[in-house]
Amino acid sequence: MSNKSCVAIAKLRRRLQRIPNTDIIYFDETHLRVGEAPRDTLVAPGESQYLVVDDNNRYAPRYDMICFVYGGGVFPAIVYTPKDRKRLKVNGITKKMLNDYILNQLSVHVGAKDHYPWYIVCDKSNIHNAAEIKESFEDGMVHEIKEVIFLPTQAAKRMSPLDNGIFGIWKQRCRNHGKIAKANIVSIMIQEWEKISVDEIQSAYRHCGLTSSRDPYFDCHDPSSHTHTKE
Repeated sequence: MSNKSCVAIAKLRRRLQRIPNTDIIYFDETHLRVGEAPRDTLVAPGESQYLVVDDNNRYAPRYDMICFVYGGGVFPAIVYTPKDRKRLKVNGITKKMLNDYILNQLSVHVGAKDHYPWYIVCDKSNIHNAAEIKESFEDGMVHEIKEVIFLPTQAAKRMSPLDNGIFGIWKQRCRNHGKIAKANIVSIMIQEWEKISVDEIQSAYRHCGLTSSRDPYFDCHDPSSHTHTKE
């Protein structure tokens, strides 16, 4: 990663460090496929060392999920099944699907917090539009969204608690259910998302350098050649 990119990440990290993490909502999209299973497990003597699944490749049915999280917990997620995508005539999550979810479902839960201000942080996916996200919240009677902030390019793995911690925990717990089938995949996805604890969220925030005590350049990959200055 270039020095310019590293500086951009550190600059935003400094800014987010100065905002209480209970004021910041991160969101992103993820997915799970039918047939996913634990990557590692213990096997008793004489038992099979592998788990047989019906769909075990990238063409297995994919279930998409939109997730919102803040420093105080998770908000209810929504899952789109292959049937949903077929009905909507789309291949994945679209801008309209995201905005409809915010308007019709998420805004109820965010508004119930009776909190001000909220900052929304997301990556630069082409389905993320700041004006439309704010408008969807406002149409859902949530007028407390102060700003939608975009992560710098290629920064999600370093700065998003979802990409750098929470999604990994969630996927592993889903896989720990064993063979994931069409009949139970949606309930598993939602159930395990709702189990994400505040402690795990706070740990992910620290891991991403979003706490005030962390050096914003702590994860620079090439400190010997990069020129960094501290504010």
